[in-house]
Amino acid sequence: ECPPSGYWFGPAIGHADIAVAAVLRFIREAHTGLVDMGAYPKLQALAATCEALPVFNDISQPFIPPA
Repeated sequence: ECPPSGYWFGPAIGHADIAVAAVLRFIREAHTGLVDMGAYPKLQALAATCEALPVFNDISQPFIPPA
C-alpha cells in the first residue's frame, strides 16, 4: 500500500515507484484487458502520479508489438 505521499518509500520518487509504473504501463499497452486495474486503485493512482511527471513523458516510448 502506498503512503499518503504518493510514493512507496517516502516523499520522493524512487526505483520501486518507477519499476511499478513501467510494469503497469507495459501491461496496459501490451496486454490490454489482462488485468482489471480498477481492482487495484492504489496501484493505479501510483502509476498516474508517476506518469504525470514530465520526465515520464520525456522518456516514454510507444509500445510496438513484434511483427
